Amino acid sequence: MIKIPTLTCVVTFWLLSTGMLSQGYEQIEFSTEITWKEVFMTQMGDDSLLVLGCDESTWEFVTLIPRKNQFQNQLMSVRGATPSIIINTIQGPIIGGSAGDEPAIWRYNENQLSEIKLPVAFSEGSEIVDLIEFDKHVLILVGSLAHFSFYQLNLENNELDSIQEIVKRTKDEFALIKKNQFAETYLVRSCPKSGHQNPIAIRKYDEENALLWEKEYPGINGIVTGLIIHPNGDLLGTGITGRSLQSHTFFARWAPNGSIISLVEENSLDKSLKRQIGWINASTFWSIGDVIPFGARFPDIEIKQYSVVNLEVTGQNQISGKAIERQLANTVDKLGNVSILYKKGHNNSIYLKYIAFNQDPCTRPLDAESIMVTYYSPPAPNITTDRFEFAAYIKTQNQLSPSDIRIQALTSGAKAPEPTNLVLINSDDNDYCYKITKRLFLQQGENNIRVVVNGDHETFTDTLSIFHVVKRPNLYIFSVGVVYEDLSFTGKDAADFVSLFTDQEGRLFEKVTYDLLNTREETKAISIINKLEDFSQLPIEDEDLVFVFFSSHGDLINQDFSILGSNYDFEDPATMVHFKQEIIRRISKIKGKKVLFLDACKSGNLKGKGEQPSLELVSTIFKVVASTPGILAISSSTDQQSSYEVNDLQNGIFTAAIKQLFLQNPKVSDLNSDQVITIGELYQYLGQRVPELIKQYFKDPNRQQNPTMPLEEIDRELPIYYISKSQL
Repeated sequence: MIKIPTLTCVVTFWLLSTGMLSQGYEQIEFSTEITWKEVFMTQMGDDSLLVLGCDESTWEFVTLIPRKNQFQNQLMSVRGATPSIIINTIQGPIIGGSAGDEPAIWRYNENQLSEIKLPVAFSEGSEIVDLIEFDKHVLILVGSLAHFSFYQLNLENNELDSIQEIVKRTKDEFALIKKNQFAETYLVRSCPKSGHQNPIAIRKYDEENALLWEKEYPGINGIVTGLIIHPNGDLLGTGITGRSLQSHTFFARWAPNGSIISLVEENSLDKSLKRQIGWINASTFWSIGDVIPFGARFPDIEIKQYSVVNLEVTGQNQISGKAIERQLANTVDKLGNVSILYKKGHNNSIYLKYIAFNQDPCTRPLDAESIMVTYYSPPAPNITTDRFEFAAYIKTQNQLSPSDIRIQALTSGAKAPEPTNLVLINSDDNDYCYKITKRLFLQQGENNIRVVVNGDHETFTDTLSIFHVVKRPNLYIFSVGVVYEDLSFTGKDAADFVSLFTDQEGRLFEKVTYDLLNTREETKAISIINKLEDFSQLPIEDEDLVFVFFSSHGDLINQDFSILGSNYDFEDPATMVHFKQEIIRRISKIKGKKVLFLDACKSGNLKGKGEQPSLELVSTIFKVVASTPGILAISSSTDQQSSYEVNDLQNGIFTAAIKQLFLQNPKVSDLNSDQVITIGELYQYLGQRVPELIKQYFKDPNRQQNPTMPLEEIDRELPIYYISKSQL
């Protein structure tokens, strides 16, 4: 029986293939205008690279397009400045370095180099250690003689925010940073100590850079030189040990809580000088390093392919040091193919070598194997889907039928009810190559799938672990505050409701999108209807959350509830927004989880509106909502009650209570202390707080206001607000 290692796939990558490295080939040779002392390279897009080489006074930018064998040089005089790192961002390359004795940041765009002024008084000996891009920002790690500090650069307005001095720094201490998909940051440091010890220490921070945990790893003695984050949250690192005169490469994998999953040290007579890593796919990563073979004078460039699961080598290639002077830089494209820049000889000639990874399993020889399975899955349009399109190539020495293959779900909730599709790709000299596909239905988290292939003489068996990592949902808000002469704060209610949730972007929600209508023109009946129609056409998905908020007058007209527009005329139906026909009908077309907030029973003296609240106004609203599945509704008051606003609060009571919860004391409603407020927890808070505010501001016992929501409709576990640590 032949068994290949267990593979791990994550739905955010969907590209699973194993294979040996193909031979690299030189694509571009060019000469530099200056003698480069420092070299940096970054991937610019699908097919171009940007190289920055510099001497004491001149920077040379070289744009390379390997597939077209093209390059373009540009020289710039930059005196007294030294780059140390370059990254590509959504707004073009960002360069970190120093100008004089101060850290500096430059932007390179449209062949122009501009310095971004940093309005910070840096400590003595400060230098830029690392840069990473996230969510239209660049996180900058600055190291001084005494501290490491975080700074955050806004790419849209070039504003720089000092975050904090995060940890003391000792002499010669090295550090790298990495962010995961939840905007949490890892700071990985080597901590020099007496006795030539360099244990690794890791700090993890939340999205607001508050410390979550800190751990030291005495068993990992060296310097981490490369970091990557697996989509399931694991942190992978590589570096160089310092335990002897011969430095060796190590690889480590940490779980999100900091525990070590696996640690491998490659011991050999060769000496490792430096090492970088990057993704090929969710189950495989590459590593590039300079290695001096035992007894050799010049370093080789060593390229290896590793399995994520056990950190074992699955493919390798080497560029002999006899043919090159030194490696200058390397980078990887989104397909996992690596470009290496290096010199040959003592002139200014530079060479680019492109290392491709063989992803054609049908051309790989079987050797002694009679069954060879290579997993492959095409890109998925929706990473939050619970459906996984499993695909694999099978190469055998005998013909197969679908009955010879069994794909079995081992995890409860991971189902494989769909048929197995088997297609013969080619056959040659008794070698048969098939492609097998099957749709799997996943549960959230880890799903274990057993793959069995029965041949004539042996059976292949393997277990595939598939992680279904759910992306954070988006939040869509349609907020209306209808402007009337007799009410003062409806427009402000709508604006304040939106502002409560905009900072949830990047926290509980991936993105927050809203429509705010709170002027007289915007809140005419026809304007509300047209904007709601546009809102209903947004690309909202099933996992997204939708809030619809109204602060307005509402009334029963011919036993049908309507929102009264800012142009309300009791004799003109066109100035009213019919609740069922115009609002619910449009909301029902929207996907996602929908919550309707109605503060629409306002007290006041609007001409033509009933002076007393209708006896069954709220009940009528809930009857309409109940007839349309998928919508939750919460009203600011019950039948026979009005909703009030207060000058001192500058809001309606209902909106003021929501604001007080989220902005002043959110932990009082976080009943299970999980830093998330659910719709059930919000409703429970409002049921207590709104009557308290009525009693506080109105001494009339006949004035009552009690928010209501049909108990049978409450999805109490629906999360709506994340409480940051600073709010606790």
